[in-house]
Amino acid sequence: MSWDQLDAALKSAHLRAVARHWHEARANAPLPSWTDLRPARMAKDLPFLWVYGYDRTSDTFIGRLAGSRVEAVFNRGFRGTAMEDLYPEPDYVRLFHCAKRVLDHGEGYRGEGRIYARDYHFVFGERLILPLAADSKFAGSILGCSDTSAVDAPEEPEVKNLDAWFSLTSA
Repeated sequence: MSWDQLDAALKSAHLRAVARHWHEARANAPLPSWTDLRPARMAKDLPFLWVYGYDRTSDTFIGRLAGSRVEAVFNRGFRGTAMEDLYPEPDYVRLFHCAKRVLDHGEGYRGEGRIYARDYHFVFGERLILPLAADSKFAGSILGCSDTSAVDAPEEPEVKNLDAWFSLTSA
């Protein structure tokens, strides 16, 4: 699927605004870097944003930045924390594989369904993951945006997880 299909698939206005800014910021480059983005252009979307850097030596994603809504989900510091230390195992494994595919293949990801669960607290919503350039050719971090709602329940509500991948090489 293409960039246009990703744009059309996004339901959340926050995710759509972030994706469009990412697309504009890359100009003619394959990927934008963090410095190409303008946070002021995404001011109302910043609470939903998160960024992980990737350490190739340890094969680990490390939190760099999280908006207030994202921080509230974890109830702990995000910056400098390994992804695996933020998520329970099933959620971590799913997110890690999505993040690696975005990073390694330069694809965009849109997911819908369960994002996070811990101690009878379930977070559902829509998630966007896009690569950010470390240099002019290779991704070195990921930009994410999650628009969520939470449910406290004695057992997990049934929700189907939907994952979709998008080529970002076409305009």
